[in-house]
Amino acid sequence: MQRKLSALFLALVLFSLAALPAAAAPCAFGASYDSTCDVDQDGDIDIFDIQLTASKWAQTGTWTGGGDGWLLTGNAGTDPNTNFLGATDGQPLVIQPGGGYTGVGTSAPQAPLNVVGTSWFQGDSTPLSASAGQGVAVGFSGNQGYIFGFDYDAFTPKNLLLQNPGGNVGIGTLSPSAGRLHVDGGSGGAVYATSTSGIGTYAVSGSNAAVYGYSTGDYGVDGRSFNSVGVYGQSYSDGGMWAQGPYIGIQANATGSDANRQAVRGDNNGSATGYAGLFYGNTWVAGTFYKNAGAFRIDHPLDPANKYLNHSFVESPDMKNIYDGVATLDASGAAVVELPAWFEALNEDFRYQLTAIGAPGPNLHIAQEIKDNQFTIAGGAPGMKVSWQVTGIRHDPYAEANRIPVEQDKAADERGLYIYPQGYGESADDVVPALRGLESSAPAPAERPALPPGSN
Repeated sequence: MQRKLSALFLALVLFSLAALPAAAAPCAFGASYDSTCDVDQDGDIDIFDIQLTASKWAQTGTWTGGGDGWLLTGNAGTDPNTNFLGATDGQPLVIQPGGGYTGVGTSAPQAPLNVVGTSWFQGDSTPLSASAGQGVAVGFSGNQGYIFGFDYDAFTPKNLLLQNPGGNVGIGTLSPSAGRLHVDGGSGGAVYATSTSGIGTYAVSGSNAAVYGYSTGDYGVDGRSFNSVGVYGQSYSDGGMWAQGPYIGIQANATGSDANRQAVRGDNNGSATGYAGLFYGNTWVAGTFYKNAGAFRIDHPLDPANKYLNHSFVESPDMKNIYDGVATLDASGAAVVELPAWFEALNEDFRYQLTAIGAPGPNLHIAQEIKDNQFTIAGGAPGMKVSWQVTGIRHDPYAEANRIPVEQDKAADERGLYIYPQGYGESADDVVPALRGLESSAPAPAERPALPPGSN
């Protein structure tokens, strides 16, 4: 009986102790104020202090003083393998869904994402889903970095603007000062442009050179094409191309095998006015000069302000030179005409003409043909003046190696075609290949890109 009473007493004591209020733990609801627990320092322990130190609170509501979470007032002694922001189940991490700015390396962000310091991007080229919408991708794939604008909803690339408000862009240089885009290629190529069907490089300037090429040891501009024009120049108000050099302004080489290849061509679109080529100064053709006609043109001596005077060239089937002069006969009615020392070295196969001046000279004749660069006139009256003319055919080394064929068969691709088809009642399209225009290889101006708005 006594043992039962003792057990009942012990149970009552334990029940009484359980019914008493539990002493509040430090940093717990109902505990006395402790400044250590007042994280926001507002004078009390409230829900905000609990949120600010969520990782320090146990499920019982007691302060644990430890944990792997983050304090919003700063953390120390962290381990990046266990202390991080993010999810461990692959779910998205959302920051500032209601707006506001996020700063990295700054306590005063000025944009939705404000980074102070060097940013480092790593990624691959895996396409995003359509829900990604429009944006700019920055990453690294393979062995190269990339940046591009893209619309994943429509799966189409978008424009990427650099320095749109102003300022220069530098590639390979820390001081981009040569232009809006300053590229320093070092010992390699600075800019390489290629296109499978369009224009590789398109440049426009409103008042200065659109493309400027400069080199200290090679070509300033090198243009090449596999099946069209290597360099195409067009102007809407002045010269399409301007070249200047201390020795050669323009040099062109035709390296093909076509019999009608041309290193330089000028085309005035067949117009009767204007010129396909105009040269100021002396002109030297190191080869045979072919032409349909030749003439000189000067201001008319009698009316230079209003007229021109034109003369045709003297033509010959031979490489013929013409020399003339006036000789005065001596007391015996003869004269020796001295010619330049190079005369016989240059000419052969001579022809002569003599004309008496002031009186008939029926007996005038060549007493001695050209020998030792002189010839003799005889048979005239003493003191008579005689007009003489001598022609010779060139036989210098160049002439001997480059005789002009007087009659020549047309090549296979020229037969049935003409230099001047209109003169034979044929269509202008029936012109020999060498005189055809460049329409098949040089795009017409209308095919070029339109000038940007505001350009002249």
